[in-house]
Amino acid sequence: MGQVRVKIDQTIIEKAFEAARSGAAGRDIYADTEQRSLTLVRRGSDVGWYVKTRDFTRRLGDVAKSYKSKDALPPRAAREAAARLLTELRTSPKEREETASTRVWTWADCVTARLLLLSGNRVVARRIKIPSAETLSDVRSAFGIDRKTGTFSAAKRPSLTVLQDIPLTALNAHVLGSAIRAINGVRPREKFLAYAKSMLTWAYSNSHESGFVVPAPWWPQIEPPQPSSEEISIMQANAEKLRSRKTGFRVQHVGDLLARHEDFCAGKVAEEKISPGIRWGIWWIALTANRRGSTTLLERTNVQQNDALGEDGWGTALWTEGQMKARKDFMLPVPPMGLHVINSSIADWQALINISHGFGHKTKWVFASTRREQRDGVGYDRPTDIAIHPSSLADHLRNMKGLKESAHPNILAGLPDFSLHTVRSAATHFLENYPGLSAAASSAFLGHAPPLDDKDPEARSRTTEKFYSVTQRMPLKTLAMKAWSEAVLDAYLKAGGVWPPRPYEVPIRKVYRTKRSGGS
Repeated sequence: MGQVRVKIDQTIIEKAFEAARSGAAGRDIYADTEQRSLTLVRRGSDVGWYVKTRDFTRRLGDVAKSYKSKDALPPRAAREAAARLLTELRTSPKEREETASTRVWTWADCVTARLLLLSGNRVVARRIKIPSAETLSDVRSAFGIDRKTGTFSAAKRPSLTVLQDIPLTALNAHVLGSAIRAINGVRPREKFLAYAKSMLTWAYSNSHESGFVVPAPWWPQIEPPQPSSEEISIMQANAEKLRSRKTGFRVQHVGDLLARHEDFCAGKVAEEKISPGIRWGIWWIALTANRRGSTTLLERTNVQQNDALGEDGWGTALWTEGQMKARKDFMLPVPPMGLHVINSSIADWQALINISHGFGHKTKWVFASTRREQRDGVGYDRPTDIAIHPSSLADHLRNMKGLKESAHPNILAGLPDFSLHTVRSAATHFLENYPGLSAAASSAFLGHAPPLDDKDPEARSRTTEKFYSVTQRMPLKTLAMKAWSEAVLDAYLKAGGVWPPRPYEVPIRKVYRTKRSGGS
């Protein structure tokens, strides 16, 4: 067959194995359209991944005979491995000897290397910084990197196309500024510039690898372009909207939201039924004022049902530093009503999955997705145990407002304009005005705690009373949690809600294999 350029997927792999099993003569070469240096080569009965450029060819590894095998290197992983290999070879001493000169990174090379750096532990200001999936996603988006292929997508950031093949030493303020100005949106432009400056400074500081040698850094002086008059008007409107949300949404509205939420969930049947992770995730955010992101990352093993150091009937919930926006371990006391939410979410999910997918399925998440396969990825490269996505919780509000495909009226009509993040503002206002409660209690409860003392050998211990009482300030958090959660429950009851909310009845219909309007 020779060589063809295609997007390599499972079908292509199976085609290569079919030729290998038949003993076909010659060789077949499939050059990937997503990672252009990656090829799948079938030679006789051998099938393997290769990275091929004008300067070198390197074998990545075999493709397992069974695509489901644990030894398989699926397309997505092969593309990522190829990107890493290209970065390593282009900057290694051996490669520099082969090319007889130091290779200067292009913009695309630099982005690939930067993402590789951000995907592992690194040191910033003499402190180890662990990788953050949220940061990686943000950087990929800013640089126009498709998260499925790991390569630049002109459709995502058209103005950055001109940068991709430019050597860093040929880059200048005019070229970079032109690319920035053509990005649509004030915030996206600001984010791109911030990430670009950080990346260029890093490459300049590691010129022995990047070949980025210039007389003096010029990029620190670049400022984001002035917004247009239309963009300024939009910014003013958004600022006013945010102020209105923060001042108009209070604890009584949180209770009213929960009452309407429960009515909405109870009224959904068959294909429109709301998934347990979303139903109980809304409750968790209301009771704890957690951010959407950390809510979805709560793991079952990090929930303690009985808190030996706390109040009777209370438990704890813990997030590790990699799961928190502040990049610090965070623990919350969980009142009995919070444990009811956690346990109901776990029980409802298991009952549902047993019916829709059969027995034996497990998850590590408290608010797990009912999907058993992530949307992104290729074939068996997709994770099969996933939490609900933060955006699914926000989409649930849009669904209640009648803004999705459903034809029902706005269930939230009459409530002040709000987002799920506004619950934190409502909690802040309530706790700051609660009699006898210090500002420190509100700060600790909402995760605005002071930095940990790195010189304290017990500061990171999760088993000592010091971590519980001092580092995590749990007694203060308990005061705030008790005041806030009881006020939310009182508001919920006044709005017509019934406590405790009942778990979904069993059996549940087999409806979750289809796309649902309220699913995750």
